[in-house]
Amino acid sequence: MFRPRTYPLLLLVAASMVACGSPEDIDGTPAGTSGPGAGEGPPPIILISIDTLRSDRLPAYGYDAGETPAIDAFRRDAVLFERAFSPVPLTLPAHVSMLTGMLPPDHGVRDNLGYAVPVQAPSYLPNLLGDLGYATGAAVSAFPLGRVTGFDGGFEIFEDRGDYRPELGVPGLERSGAETLASILPWLRRVGTEKRPFFLLFHIYEPHYPYTPPEPFASRLEDPYDGEVAEADRVVGLLLDELRQLGVYDRAAIVLISDHGEGLMEHGEQEHGVLLYRGVLQVPLMVKLPENRRGGTSVADSASLVDLAPTLLELAGAGIPTELPGSSLVQKTSGGEPVVDRPLYAETFYPRIHLGWSELVSVVQDDHQYLEAPRSEAEGGVGPELFDLAADPAQTRNLFPEERRRVGEMRQALRAVDARFENPGAADEASREALASLGYISGGGGDRGGPLPDPREWIHVFESLKQANLAFDARDFERAADLYRRTVEDDPSMVAAWTSLGRSLLALDRPQEAVIAFGEALGRTDDPADIAREAFEVHRALGQAKEARALLDGLVERFPGEVRLRYLRAQLAMGERRFDDALVDAEAALGVAPGSADAVYLRGTVQIGRGDLGAAEKDLRRALELEPRHTPAMSDLAILLGRRGDLAAARELLREVVRLRPEDTLAARNLAQLEARLAGS
Repeated sequence: MFRPRTYPLLLLVAASMVACGSPEDIDGTPAGTSGPGAGEGPPPIILISIDTLRSDRLPAYGYDAGETPAIDAFRRDAVLFERAFSPVPLTLPAHVSMLTGMLPPDHGVRDNLGYAVPVQAPSYLPNLLGDLGYATGAAVSAFPLGRVTGFDGGFEIFEDRGDYRPELGVPGLERSGAETLASILPWLRRVGTEKRPFFLLFHIYEPHYPYTPPEPFASRLEDPYDGEVAEADRVVGLLLDELRQLGVYDRAAIVLISDHGEGLMEHGEQEHGVLLYRGVLQVPLMVKLPENRRGGTSVADSASLVDLAPTLLELAGAGIPTELPGSSLVQKTSGGEPVVDRPLYAETFYPRIHLGWSELVSVVQDDHQYLEAPRSEAEGGVGPELFDLAADPAQTRNLFPEERRRVGEMRQALRAVDARFENPGAADEASREALASLGYISGGGGDRGGPLPDPREWIHVFESLKQANLAFDARDFERAADLYRRTVEDDPSMVAAWTSLGRSLLALDRPQEAVIAFGEALGRTDDPADIAREAFEVHRALGQAKEARALLDGLVERFPGEVRLRYLRAQLAMGERRFDDALVDAEAALGVAPGSADAVYLRGTVQIGRGDLGAAEKDLRRALELEPRHTPAMSDLAILLGRRGDLAAARELLREVVRLRPEDTLAARNLAQLEARLAGS
C-alpha cells in the first residue's frame, strides 16, 4: 500500500508563486531575460539524467581515463557546476527531488518502493510546465522509475519498458539507453517541429550495476564502469544530434545530471544506497542555456538536485513556489565575490528499511562534509565524521576531534531539517525481487532489541551478502551457502541471508539443514508468509505433516492477520482431508480481508473439498468479480462447469487461462481434453 503525502499549507496557496529575481543571471544580463529572444516564446527544456554517474569519472571534471566525447562537446556549450550533490543515493527519491524541488523528508519518498510519488505537490515540475502550455514527455530505462512506482504521473507521454519481468533478473528490469531513446523519438520529432514548447525527461541506466559495457568500450576501457559511462555518452550524443537535426538544440535549455554516484569500493561500498560519502553524493551538473550563453564557464558554488525544479521553472519564464529548500541556478554567477554556501542535507534510510541498521544523515557546506548515524548508540563505533572535501576528496582523515566549532555549526544545520520518517507501505514479492536483481538488496529483519548498528561499521556484511547472492545466481551453491553462513555469523538478524542459506541448502539436496535455516529466518522476520511457504513445502516434501502443522500453527498465532499463512494452513488441512479445519482458516482470512479475491477463492476451494459445489461456484464467481484475471479461480470454475455439463462455458474459461498463462500446462491439457470432447459430441 502506497502512502499519500500532505504538504505545508503555504505551498498550497496560489499566491505563493513568486517570480524569480536577481540583479544578474549566469550570462550577466538582467534577470528575467535569460530565456529565448524576444518573440520566440519559452525554450524547449530537456533534462538528461544519467543514473549512477560520479562526477569525478568524467573528463569534464578532470578524469583522465574516460571516453566521453559527446559530453565533452556539450560541456563547451554549457555552464558546469563543480560541486553538485544529491540529497539521497537512491534512484526514485533522487528523481522525485529533481521534479519537486523538495528534500526527501518533505516529498516523503524515502526508498525505491513503498512510497507514493507526490504528483499533486504544488511544486511538481511536469504539472507546472504543463500548465504553462508545455508538452511533457518522459522516457526511462529501468524498473525504479517505471509506472509501477507511480513515476509516470504528470507526463502526457511516458515511455518505460512496460513489460518488466523480475523472473528474468537484470535483463527483464532495464533496457539500454539506445532502446529508451528509440522509444521517445517519434514524440520528440513531432513536438520538436511544433510551435508548442516541450519538456523531456530522458533517463538512461548506464552506468548502473551490473557493469556490462558493449563493444567497443568493453575492450577499449579497462574499468567496466568507465565502459558503461562511455556507452551512456554515446547515447547522449545520439539525443543531442537529434535535437540539432530538429533545429531545437541552440534554442533549448538542456540540463545533464545524475541522480547519485557510485561507491566503487571506497569505504567498503561497491554500489550505493547504504553509505553517504562523497562518491555516492557528488554528481555532474551541466546547464546549457538557450543560444549556449556562458558555454564553457564553471560555477564553484555548491548546487543540489533540489535546485533543478526552480532552475527549469525560471528558464520557462514561470514563477517558483516559495518554501522550497532549493533555488534557481540561473542566479548563480561564475565570478566576483565568493558566495557563502548553504548547507546541503543528505540522507539514506535504506539501511534502516532493508537491513535493520541505522539510517545515515549528512550535511555538506563549503568544502566540508559532516556525517552521523543518529539512531546508533553503540559505544566504540565510528561516531560522527567531518571531512575536508577539497584537501581530502577520498575522505581518509576524520577532522571531528579537531574542528569542534565547525562540527557544532554543521550539526545545527543538520538538526534544522525535520527528517521525520514513515515506514514504507507493503511491496509485493515480485517488486522486491526486481530491486534485488538490480542490486538493491534487503536483508534485515525484525526488532533487534537494542541500538541499531551503524552501516559504516557493517558495510562488509552487506557486501558479503551481495557476493553470496552473486554465487547463488551463478549456481555455485557451495560458495553461496558458505558466504551466507558468514553473513549470519556477523549479523544474525539478516533474514534474507538465513532465507537464502535455506535455498542454497535445498539446491545442495540438504533439506533438513534448509528447514533449520528457514526456521531461523522465521524467528526474526515480521513478514513471514513467503518464507513460511518455502519451509512448508520442504516439510511436505519430507513427509513431515506434523512439523508443517506446528510451524503454521505457531506463525498464525504470531501473525493472526496474515492471510497468506491462513491460506497455507488451509492447504495443509485440505491435503489431510480436514475440510472443516480448512474452512475455519478460510473464514478467518475473509474476516481479515473481505475484499480479497484470494481469500474468497480459498473458501471456494475448501467448499469443493467439502462437496458443497453450489457454495464453491458462488465463491469462485465472486473471486472473479473481485479480480477478473484470477486464473486459479477460472481453472477451478471451469472444472465445476465441466462436471455440470456446461462444456462450452468451461472451454471459454480455460481458453482465457491459457491466454493469460501460456506456461500453465495443466490448464492447456484440460483445454485439449475438453476440445476433444466437444469435437466428438
